[in-house]
Amino acid sequence: MHTLIIDCMSMNFLLQLAVYALDGDGEVYKQQLMDADDIIAYTATNRDIKNIKIAGPTEYCLGLKDELENKLALEYAVNDIEIEVI
Repeated sequence: MHTLIIDCMSMNFLLQLAVYALDGDGEVYKQQLMDADDIIAYTATNRDIKNIKIAGPTEYCLGLKDELENKLALEYAVNDIEIEVI
C-alpha cells in the first residue's frame, strides 16, 4: 500500500503542488511538482496508492480533497482511496 503526500505549503502551491509518493516502507520513490489534474490522473493509474495526505492551509486543502474525491469517483470510478487533510 503506497501513500501520496501533497504539500500545499510551498510558495508555488497556487500553480503546482509538491507531491511525494511513498512505498509501503515509507521511502520516497517519486517527488515532483504537479497540477491537481495530473495528481488525479497519476493516482487513478497507479493502483498501489491507497492513501493521500494533504498538508497546508486547511480551507484550500479541504477544497482540494473534495476535488480529488469527486474526480476520482466520477471520472475514474476509483472509490477505495482514503484522503486525509493533515
